Amino acid sequence: MKSKLPRIIRPLIPENGFGDKLYSTITFLVDFNRWPNYHSPKTFNEHLLRLKLSSKPFDPLWGFITDKEYFKMYVKNQVGSEFVVNTYNIFTSEDKVSNKSLPETCVVKPTHLSKEIIIKKGHLSSEDLRTIKGWFRKNHYSLGRERNYKYLHPKVISEELLASKNHDLPQDYKIFCFEGSPRIIQVDIARFSNHSRCFYDQDWNALNLSILYKKGEREPKPEELPKMLKIARKLSQDFKFVRIDIYVTSTGIKVGEMTFFPENCRGKFLPENADVELGKFFENSKAELPLELFE
Repeated sequence: MKSKLPRIIRPLIPENGFGDKLYSTITFLVDFNRWPNYHSPKTFNEHLLRLKLSSKPFDPLWGFITDKEYFKMYVKNQVGSEFVVNTYNIFTSEDKVSNKSLPETCVVKPTHLSKEIIIKKGHLSSEDLRTIKGWFRKNHYSLGRERNYKYLHPKVISEELLASKNHDLPQDYKIFCFEGSPRIIQVDIARFSNHSRCFYDQDWNALNLSILYKKGEREPKPEELPKMLKIARKLSQDFKFVRIDIYVTSTGIKVGEMTFFPENCRGKFLPENADVELGKFFENSKAELPLELFE
């Protein structure tokens, strides 16, 4: 019942400033068994939540970057077109989506939602097509009160299916940046089976922490790390916090997304004190992590 509570109360809470704070406070209480400290935040999630409930997400630039079509324009302008994933189609209405209108192989996702994706290899099933068309009727702001999604127009994009040098799905690196300073790198392992995560600092020293999922086995340092960090610095320089998601593919580095509120400010840290230590980056982006968080 506790885990279902946010979904039950969501339609009962008004979609305005008061409702956003009420919903976010209740979900925080459900997740962390305590009230969030809005006036003097200490943890990463508290700082992120205060940012989420501020006027910042209404900044037109935030909405522009959140939209997965326009985001590519931002990346092209800031770091170059070679780091942008190729786009095949943009659909503005569901009646235009069909197997014939989509490439044989591609990635299909909504530009106005989060964590929704379908990989097309050949013919899409009728169920997949229903899912895609259903995206046009969803508003991500209504689901989690992330204000940067509130005024996005529903669209569906098809884009290149990226591959690694070994022809597998490419590894993605999620770089946590504070005022243009990359500090933490998240690597997800076996997302579709036995999901685990590894975290590293900017020098690829392994960290003894994880968020939501168990800590995985250590991954080798990518050769492209210096270039990835350079891209992350450039893209994040105008934001208090943003996570830059980067893929290493057979054709080079590609920027997949910029995420303002990872896990919608609800990501539980393992160990719990890591939440406090990462929160210090909001006060000082150059803060040092304690030795006990290093392996």
